[in-house]
Amino acid sequence: MMISTRGRYALRVMIDLAEHSDGFIPMKAVAQRQGISLKYLEQILPVLTKHHLIEGIQGRGGGYRLCRKPEDYTAGEILRLTEGDLAPVSCLGADAAVCDRSGDCRTLPLWSGLNNVVNEYLDSVTIADLMQEK
Repeated sequence: MMISTRGRYALRVMIDLAEHSDGFIPMKAVAQRQGISLKYLEQILPVLTKHHLIEGIQGRGGGYRLCRKPEDYTAGEILRLTEGDLAPVSCLGADAAVCDRSGDCRTLPLWSGLNNVVNEYLDSVTIADLMQEK
């Protein structure tokens, strides 16, 4: 599993909004602080807005802000929205059909265990935690 730029940038946006939580923050300011192109952010923001992680207003004084407290967001939640699925193999994906070999697959316990460890870890780390780590 490799986390894409989209997922990594989404986490950075969420941390930035949490650190500058004094009202609506213009995306241009986030883009400049994070070194991310505004055009790329415009592809990520709709996903975060649609799923009510952030809210935005347009026009003068507009921008984006978090809908919840930083400690109420997990890295896993954000990455699953931006990446789609974090499963290490396709047969464990959220929309995967039942594999014909699942009853006889000797590697399935390995992949299931890895999937559990990854998801449990990512769900244990919050945006508030990431704000503290340097």
